[in-house]
Amino acid sequence: MNIKVLLLPDGDDPDSFARKHSTEELRRYIEENQTDFITFKTRLTVEGVDDPVKRSEAISGIVQSISVIPDQILRSTYLADLAHRIGMKEQTLIAELNKLVHKNIEDRSRERGGQKQEGQGQEEPGSEPPHLHTPQEQASRVELLIVREIVRHGEETIYENVATDDGGTINLSVAQYIDIDLSQDDLHFASPLHQQMLAEVIEHQSDPGFRAQTYFCSHPDLQISQLATRLAIDRHQLGGRFAVEHSEESLRQRVVHLVMDFRLDVIEQQMKSIQRQLQQAAGDMEKTMLLLKKHTETKEIRDELARKLGSNLIV
Repeated sequence: MNIKVLLLPDGDDPDSFARKHSTEELRRYIEENQTDFITFKTRLTVEGVDDPVKRSEAISGIVQSISVIPDQILRSTYLADLAHRIGMKEQTLIAELNKLVHKNIEDRSRERGGQKQEGQGQEEPGSEPPHLHTPQEQASRVELLIVREIVRHGEETIYENVATDDGGTINLSVAQYIDIDLSQDDLHFASPLHQQMLAEVIEHQSDPGFRAQTYFCSHPDLQISQLATRLAIDRHQLGGRFAVEHSEESLRQRVVHLVMDFRLDVIEQQMKSIQRQLQQAAGDMEKTMLLLKKHTETKEIRDELARKLGSNLIV
């Protein structure tokens, strides 16, 4: 829910305030004085507070509230506004938010694991939205966010006049950039359905008037059309000063960031696999040394990606 907060003048409750004013005056007061929850919390707990400890605790509480917002654009918008209001570097807040987002993901993962064990594989009624039970939608969160960009903007150009090996230039669309970047290291989506959707945009994007969103929402494959329809709908409606203006630059940054996040996720899975192999190779010195070397090389790649993502929000 998009929470709004409204303070009434001292001595008034909603009933007494409404009785003193006409309907039009009441509506105008609400429109002019309502504020979003994060801004309200900032004004109430941070602004005007000089005690460093209390101020730090209050800021941490606000960042915690922002961290549970599912939509990355809305999180980024709130965080930028908070940094401006309290006069703190946005990068400091981003670092704290990233830790909290990771913690939220890990907590939810452990929670789901515990529920499955207690219920012997039975889902607790109402514990998860029904749309999360299909195989293609159980893929990683980052993968699903990339597919959302493919559905909404797959045919849109994000890089112009890119040099080719033969000396020419081409324009790269969202779908083409994702496909080329991942194929360099033979990476692909975990879900065959997602991989199919990426391939279909690339195949049809040169068709006159092609729009990925329209194409997928009316797709003959019911799974694809249902998934596309859900991803095409803005889950959070932003209004007022929190309206996000779409631009080629913001789209490019978002897609590049998501692809790097996807790579980071794959590399971290590889590191976990190497660690398991190290445990199994106990006593085999030659194999252990090879695995340790591989682990070091993989960690260097992971750290480099993490540095590149350091100035961006985790999705």
